[in-house]
Amino acid sequence: MYSNKRVSASLKRWRRHGIWLGAAAAAGIVVIQTWGERDNPASVTAVLGFGVSVVGLAVNLWRESVARERTEETLSQERLQNLANRLASAVQEQWQAEWRLRRLQDPSPLQVQWAPAEEWLADEWDGGSRTAGPEGELEGVADVFDTVPSRRMVVLGGPGSGKTVLAVRFTLDKLAQRASGDPVPVVFPLAGWQPDRERLRDWMSAHMRTTYPGAHWSRDLLEAGLVLPVLDGLDEMAESLCGAALQRLNAELDPGQSVLLTCRTQTYVKAVESGNVFAQAAVVELQPLAFTSVSAYLVRTARPVRGAGGKRTTRWDPIFAYLREFDGGDGPGRLRRCGPGPGRTSREAVRRSGRAGAASAGGVRAGRPRRQPICRTRA
Repeated sequence: MYSNKRVSASLKRWRRHGIWLGAAAAAGIVVIQTWGERDNPASVTAVLGFGVSVVGLAVNLWRESVARERTEETLSQERLQNLANRLASAVQEQWQAEWRLRRLQDPSPLQVQWAPAEEWLADEWDGGSRTAGPEGELEGVADVFDTVPSRRMVVLGGPGSGKTVLAVRFTLDKLAQRASGDPVPVVFPLAGWQPDRERLRDWMSAHMRTTYPGAHWSRDLLEAGLVLPVLDGLDEMAESLCGAALQRLNAELDPGQSVLLTCRTQTYVKAVESGNVFAQAAVVELQPLAFTSVSAYLVRTARPVRGAGGKRTTRWDPIFAYLREFDGGDGPGRLRRCGPGPGRTSREAVRRSGRAGAASAGGVRAGRPRRQPICRTRA
């Protein structure tokens, strides 16, 4: 299926060919007329003069056609850049509002770290595994992404491990770094895609038109490579479609197309087993948070309470002290059982975890935290 731009380019080529074919035909007529009256010098001079004029006209028309095409191409590039800038503003407004709604700036979310996933889950590159998945943490995800030669990365993790928060952080960071002419990161929730029925680009274009009203030019930006797809939640589509989704991604994405894809680890494993790996992508996996990191974060972000001698303390401190000293060495396990993961903590969940810890600590109650302490995403 040819795009509008390909059809337009073909018409322009045929227009140039038509100019030269017309000139050639005129020149042929000149030669024939000249040959028929070759004994009449005046006729020969007149016919040759006409032929020269025709060729000169053809040259001028060709030059004007080339200049017009260059002008149109420049205007088209400027139009696409302006449209990309409009899209970038809309995406930034959308996800900054979401970031504030989740209170992820109050304070910054826990710095979830990642490490390379198992080697067999990644494609090969020049005979070596592309799982050379860089290590890193949430705040540096955009910079780490740029170190991957293909600019393709798969982020795996368990339920609530922070995959969507990472995708949003990545989107905002790439927008902050973006220069004019760079692709615009756009988050596409994969739950809405049916890879057995829809082409990837058709679905992405429809999603952009729905999410950003007035973006009827979304197809133009996709075809120009001015959209960086952030494909969030491969695991949220039917499990039977995940393998087909990877196959369609591999078949339909243009060479050099940058992509960030998130998925639960087990779902991606099954998709690879039934289909294939995501071609040319580095694959990393989010790591569980350490007990010391979570406890320090909760203490730091909780409402302060006056302690002995006016020292700062919180109502979490006796709970964590108990878990460390009297809970049979299973403080991290108890915290995981009574509290949610890094990607889905809410105020109510923190209150429940505080009550559970207080019961174990002999009745010490945890107060309501001053702010939502851990980032909250989908499972």
